[in-house]
Amino acid sequence: MGASIASRTAELDLQHSAVRMIDTTNATGWVTPPSDPVQAIVVSLPARARIDRAGVVSIASTAAARDLRIDFSLDGATFTRGVALSAKQADGEQAVALNPPVEAQYVRFSALNARSRFLLIREAVVNGTLLAPPAPGPLDGCWSIDDQPATFHSDRAAVFGYAGGMYGMNLDGGSDGRFYRFAWTRDKQYGLAAMSVTPDGKHLAAIVWHEEAIDIDQFYADDWLGDRGKCPTTNDAKKDADVFLTYLQRFGYFPLYALRFSDDGTLDDGASSPELARIAKL
Repeated sequence: MGASIASRTAELDLQHSAVRMIDTTNATGWVTPPSDPVQAIVVSLPARARIDRAGVVSIASTAAARDLRIDFSLDGATFTRGVALSAKQADGEQAVALNPPVEAQYVRFSALNARSRFLLIREAVVNGTLLAPPAPGPLDGCWSIDDQPATFHSDRAAVFGYAGGMYGMNLDGGSDGRFYRFAWTRDKQYGLAAMSVTPDGKHLAAIVWHEEAIDIDQFYADDWLGDRGKCPTTNDAKKDADVFLTYLQRFGYFPLYALRFSDDGTLDDGASSPELARIAKL
């Protein structure tokens, strides 16, 4: 939907981070550090919403959620109108109805305790109605992603980036007006990525896949969680890799994420013009 992660306190590792609370697949989950289950996550919605129900998708094991508190905020700083959820040790969705509904753009999920050394939650649940069109924040500029330097720049719907440090990854993709999608290459490695940015443009969250976007372990790389940061140094800013041509030459295809379509399914020629120009050269 375009939600992102505004903040989180901790996770077991970057394959079980807060990103798994919003990835919409029940095959993954957010896991707390061992013997430290009292943690919190702030989810940023893609726009202000009228929320009438909130909760989590839990599991039927001793790592299931127990007592949770869910709070709401318009600005991400002041949280009000909290509700309690006593979750059962069971598979499936468990939620609390909000009557009357609450208007918010940020939702904080706080784990108050646990049944075992670990706590695992499959998904965050936020039901309601968006009160404005999704408005993702700008991606352009410099970031710190998992403490690694990164930079992005856009040209209408087209977006390009480089994640430096231990990632050393070139990205080529686009935005559909709700979130960002990329193809990436790193030497002989390649894959796809999906990224969302908070509306204030200060935080990002991403899922990165090796090779194909399939939600099983061998295709997942680490989750990405980022905040605005310093620009990469010249040693971290690799400019010679062409993701587009690499994909075409090596795999025979390239995902055209920089083509933007209107709600009625017609191509937005203006926003898509950089990608159309690149295709025309072939």
